[in-house]
Amino acid sequence: MRFLVPFIVLSAVVAAAAGPAEWVPARWHSHDIATLAELQDNPINCLLLEEADQDRVFVRAASERHIATLAVVRPRDSATLTRALSSGVDGVVFEGDFELPLLDTLRQSVRAAGRIPIELPSRARIRLDTDDPIAGTNQGLWPGLEIEHNGKTIVGPTSSPWINTNGGFLRFLRARTGAIVWLAVDPPPGTIFPVDRYLQAVGDAAIPGARWVISLDADLEKRLHAHDAAALADWKRLSEILRFYEQFRRYSNFGTFGVVMDRDTGGLLSSFLLDMLAAQRTSARIIPPGRVTASSLDEVKVLLDLESASLNPAEHKAMDDFVARGGTVLNPPPSAKFPEPSPARMLPERRDLDRLQSLWEMVYNATLRKNFGVRAFNTIGILTGVMTPDGGRTVTVQLLNFLDYPGEAITVHALGTWKRARLIRPDGPPQNLSVYPVKEGTAVDLDRFATAVAIQFQ
Repeated sequence: MRFLVPFIVLSAVVAAAAGPAEWVPARWHSHDIATLAELQDNPINCLLLEEADQDRVFVRAASERHIATLAVVRPRDSATLTRALSSGVDGVVFEGDFELPLLDTLRQSVRAAGRIPIELPSRARIRLDTDDPIAGTNQGLWPGLEIEHNGKTIVGPTSSPWINTNGGFLRFLRARTGAIVWLAVDPPPGTIFPVDRYLQAVGDAAIPGARWVISLDADLEKRLHAHDAAALADWKRLSEILRFYEQFRRYSNFGTFGVVMDRDTGGLLSSFLLDMLAAQRTSARIIPPGRVTASSLDEVKVLLDLESASLNPAEHKAMDDFVARGGTVLNPPPSAKFPEPSPARMLPERRDLDRLQSLWEMVYNATLRKNFGVRAFNTIGILTGVMTPDGGRTVTVQLLNFLDYPGEAITVHALGTWKRARLIRPDGPPQNLSVYPVKEGTAVDLDRFATAVAIQFQ
């Protein structure tokens, strides 16, 4: 084993040059060094390797190209950890639900070897109070419009076509942990997707500030490694959309509607309160218990407090001061407690939605036709998000299209007075947009876009 030490140290040094915060991850079912050429001029710089591909020579070749490698270890094959570490990988991804005593022991081995442990369990097993640089899960929705078996689009609680999105959960997890968030959801088994579905998966995670662990269906991956022309063209588009979203990586979610919530008030669920707010274009700012302060409430106008009983006296004082300054606090009914997800469930059950009804009516009435950061019009089938790099001095509106045809004739109202706006696209230079005043804000019009754009107000 002595000859491995220089290589292991080299691998750690190369990874440190980028750092876990900068890792753009992808599953890589190959240890053929030739496939690394596919990552040239591509933002992907971190590969998740299954046991069969944890090869020393491949790992060394990736390291020489400044590409980090991570060994995937699951509960059923935890005995392979020693072999995984000996390959020289930069870290270990513990994917799935381990028994905690075993997981803690394995993590200690990883840290003792100078590598980085990353946990990707089911949502119910996510450790929210973690100091890991990366938090995440392997349990999520494959994003897209909800379609019934007869081909009809399902209309959700907001009377618009319902988009299966992980956005609300990812916003909560990012706010709650403060970590870089990864979502490791694979395409449904046996499917062959057009590239637009992968672009949507990237955007669904990126808009709330997370990263989707790139995972291709078997057909596309096989054709890519065989240098099929169509697959390479799709891979280029995927590279463009990754690069597009990476420029917003350090931005924070923005909005003047605040929600104090935790795991027992629906934070870990999808298709729930946060996603319903997003569907009606309400920009919500998640404030976890323990972080309700004058500073966190500074830009908030209306606050939904789902965690009143768990707040400490200083937080209650901050909330009282918020009301004294003119802020509004919405106090939900006592029934607004919801179960955590399970390894087999991440969506609310019928009884959860029934209990949500009175709470949603209160929230809906408080937010209807009001601007809490951004309002977007003619955006049926389009996911939106609002981000800021500088505490609100600049605001960026993200638009992600889930339709089979371009979005057209879209109007966006941004709260406040803005002097200029520009359109940022994945496949072209920025373009200036005309701005004009509207009630409570500044508006722009967007004639047409295909998959993803961002509008930046300055």
